[in-house]
This record gives sequence, structure tokens and C-alpha cells, in this order.
Amino acid sequence: MVVEATPARRACVVTLGGRPFAIDVVDTREVVVLDATTQVPGAPTALVGVMNLRGNVLPVIEARPLLGLPVHAAIGRARALVLARAGHRAAVLIERVLASPSSKR
Repeated sequence: MVVEATPARRACVVTLGGRPFAIDVVDTREVVVLDATTQVPGAPTALVGVMNLRGNVLPVIEARPLLGLPVHAAIGRARALVLARAGHRAAVLIERVLASPSSKR
């Protein structure tokens, strides 16, 4: 039997609903502190609003209810993980970052 080695992946580990989630760093851009979001009338409940990130408008998503997880109130200012793939970008609310490739230096 031949076992093929899987390439190692680097991940950013964050908490959602008090549980850890790993996101491939290929899709991760940065963690931002939310100063303000603008609500979008008629938007689905998962869309908290939009934010301005250095001149770019990004949707801000609350993924915890979509995953069946409880929403914990932010301690201090809310944080979001900015994700990008195939030309699409969005910010997902997170509770905290547990580990990232840059934190291991």
C-alpha cells in the first residue's frame, strides 16, 4: 500500500461561539477591529452591515447562527477576520485569534 503525503497547510485559528475554527491562510487577509458598520436595509440577518476598509466596502458577516453556535458579546471592540477568494472579500465576526502563522515567530 502506497501512502501519499499530504502537503502541510498553515492556518489561522479563531474562536466562534467559544469553539476553535481553523481557516487556511491562503484565504485569510487580516484581522481588523471594527470601528463602525453601516446597516443594509432588507439584508439577510447574517449580514451585520458593511464596513469601509481603506476605501474598500466589505460585507460584515455574523456566521455563528449559520453554524448553530451561540453569539457571545464582544469584549471590548468587535473583531473581524477578512477573507478573500476568487476576487470576493468579506469580513467575518470573530471572538479572538488563538493562533496565526505570524504569532508563531
